[in-house]
Amino acid sequence: MVDDEKILRNKCHELFDMLWYTKSDRTRKYMKLAKELGIRAKECHFSMMDERTLRRAYEILCRWVASRRSK
Repeated sequence: MVDDEKILRNKCHELFDMLWYTKSDRTRKYMKLAKELGIRAKECHFSMMDERTLRRAYEILCRWVASRRSK
């Protein structure tokens, strides 16, 4: 399970990094992700997420990236 979490965490980071350009944009994206996950912004770090939350984050990030590509 730990390996699965590590892989998932890395995939989340890869997707997330495709979505921001500046440090303030990065902060806004983390705040938006936290809101969609129903967690506090200060808890919205992939290293702090359990597997269930990482899976939800991955689904959200996939949706964001797909939406961005369709524009």
